[in-house]
Amino acid sequence: MSELGLLSSVHSSFEDYATLLDDVIVDLQTKKQVSLHRERLVRLLAEISAGFNPDMSLRAIQLADMLSDDLGQPVDNLDDLAQRLLAGSIDPTLIARIANLSSHIERQRTAIAHRMGR
Repeated sequence: MSELGLLSSVHSSFEDYATLLDDVIVDLQTKKQVSLHRERLVRLLAEISAGFNPDMSLRAIQLADMLSDDLGQPVDNLDDLAQRLLAGSIDPTLIARIANLSSHIERQRTAIAHRMGR
């Protein structure tokens, strides 16, 4: 696969996760019941929080990498986010934390797009 093809695939993955986070934010702001987006995010965050293991899904590994800083540390307490989403503890702070995750991914996606010449 060419470098451009690889970057395009990675860019698409970043876009998918940013969209998931944005969809969860909209759901939290507008719906009381748990949405499929929120369930999917909770599953991924819980899987990441359980730690890396041979059974970890590729999607969880990808998201864990995307939500890490330059030193490989998570940019937020992902276990706490999963627990709060699962418990339905919705408040402006939770929404802001998810928005920060989305912004973190978006900055990385923009850097990839720049490398692609978009």
